[in-house]
Amino acid sequence: MAERRKKEFFRGADFPRLFPELADAEVEFVQRGAGVAEDGKRGSLSFRERTLEGHLPCANPSCRKGGFGIGAVIEAIAAARRPDGEGEVACAGYVGALRPAESGAPAATCSNRLAVKVKLRYKPAGP
Repeated sequence: MAERRKKEFFRGADFPRLFPELADAEVEFVQRGAGVAEDGKRGSLSFRERTLEGHLPCANPSCRKGGFGIGAVIEAIAAARRPDGEGEVACAGYVGALRPAESGAPAATCSNRLAVKVKLRYKPAGP
């Protein structure tokens, strides 16, 4: 179940359906690496404010097919029934050409990282 929720959330599935035990989730993040200021690119997301997404774009202008899936961090915290937690997510993209003949250098993993802080509020337990 946990793995399925993580993957569906990453694809933008319905948060309340995937995490029925949660009343709210708040996520603060800082992206560091290429394409962001030295102190990082900061942002926040909230289920209550309908801004929570499972996939955040990478700011590296050279990154291809990148971004950050934050579903795994939320899933780990919810599975442990903790009210909050932190995690770090690596960009899933790459920089450079997939075929070395195009540029002479093979593609490399994008080095951008996303530090995530999560606060969860659970629904009251039923009778």
